[in-house]
Amino acid sequence: MKARKSASVTILRHTLSQWRGFLPSNCGSKYLNRIKSMRGGVEVDPYPQLLLGGNLFGYALSAVESKALLVHAFDQGNLGIDTASVYGNGTSEEHIGGFLATGVDRSSIFISTKVGVGRLEESAGLGTRKQIRRSLDSSLRRLRTDYVDLLSLHHPDVGTPLEDTLAAASELKSLGLIRDFGISNPIADTFRLAAGQSVGAFHVYGNLVDDDLIGEANNLKASCAKLLVYGVLARSVLISGVSRERHEKSRAALNSQILDEKSRSDVARFTKSLSEYAATHGMSSAQVLMHYVRCLGAIPVLGCRTQLQFDDFFGAVMQATPSGFCSNLQSWRRENLPLTPGWNLGRPRRIDSIGFSPSAPS
Repeated sequence: MKARKSASVTILRHTLSQWRGFLPSNCGSKYLNRIKSMRGGVEVDPYPQLLLGGNLFGYALSAVESKALLVHAFDQGNLGIDTASVYGNGTSEEHIGGFLATGVDRSSIFISTKVGVGRLEESAGLGTRKQIRRSLDSSLRRLRTDYVDLLSLHHPDVGTPLEDTLAAASELKSLGLIRDFGISNPIADTFRLAAGQSVGAFHVYGNLVDDDLIGEANNLKASCAKLLVYGVLARSVLISGVSRERHEKSRAALNSQILDEKSRSDVARFTKSLSEYAATHGMSSAQVLMHYVRCLGAIPVLGCRTQLQFDDFFGAVMQATPSGFCSNLQSWRRENLPLTPGWNLGRPRRIDSIGFSPSAPS
């Protein structure tokens, strides 16, 4: 038994030596000393409590509107921005770069971007050293910055060994071009491989209604890895109101499917109950949805169009989650959520991008 344990420790040490740059800095007592020695005592910049999603920049927001929103968000402090090279075919990064070029303190802003495309079946080969560097160079040029805090694969590259991808990322980190490395929309093999336990952050879909991917990721990832959750408002479906008189650039106006889903009587009843529950706690529905993700130990990623929306979202970050609120909210959820809602909340429907199955063979 002792020899087997010693062999396991040797394997773990070998694994850590290969991907030493990508264990997050807050791994707890089990890893803390090892990580500090591997990183020379220098820790990754702290992740913010909220990431402003950049997917609407260039899609629903012009360059001027994007800049105004970013300036307002920056004034609130603790700003994090999550974007990707494919958002608006690079336009999102260009809008963010225009904001950074105004002379703001870059070190006070956490920037996350992604390499690759938005579909797993088109991602083969995009996790190679050459492709990652090419994509990152283009992103840095559009963002007008010389580094990003978090670089992630938009989808796993099933054609490239994860070890090779992490080795390429380690080179970028040693050059000071990235601070941490992550994977968005992870699949089963991401967690089965030893290298997967060295990934610093994961991006998954989830919200109050549809949270199973959050639970699976929390169970499978390294305890010290960060979890970033998008889809928190379910494309606004979980926010009350079904009026067709909407802002011309609202999600519902840009996507009639969202409006149709919000108009369903069962969805309307749930969102009304959620709004009433939020009011009893002095919150908005969006703030309750934000707190739910935080109760699960994850960082919410939300896109918004207006300063008022950002203030609503940020309000949940500025206030600590009330004592006992998480358990109270879970009880309310069990009592009010249908067992099988069957709602279209924007979750990726392809089995590849849904990700991992707990019944998959090990």
